[in-house]
Amino acid sequence: MSAEAEMHEDVPWFVSLIVSWLPFVLIIGSFLWVGRRIARALVSDDGRTIGQAIDEHRQELKRSADLLERLVSDRKP
Repeated sequence: MSAEAEMHEDVPWFVSLIVSWLPFVLIIGSFLWVGRRIARALVSDDGRTIGQAIDEHRQELKRSADLLERLVSDRKP
């Protein structure tokens, strides 16, 4: 046990701090990096996000459905 204490005392405090916190910093940094990469990947070529493109598509489908309902209701005798 005294050998461990001697080894620990020989290491400067900043080296011990770096060694103990480096894994956490790397994990958090990698999460942020991956998140930013995914956010950039979810943008279409014209600058719209996938959510905006889906919302515009939904609105267009609703307009088409309304038009079809109107045409069907006009043709009924």
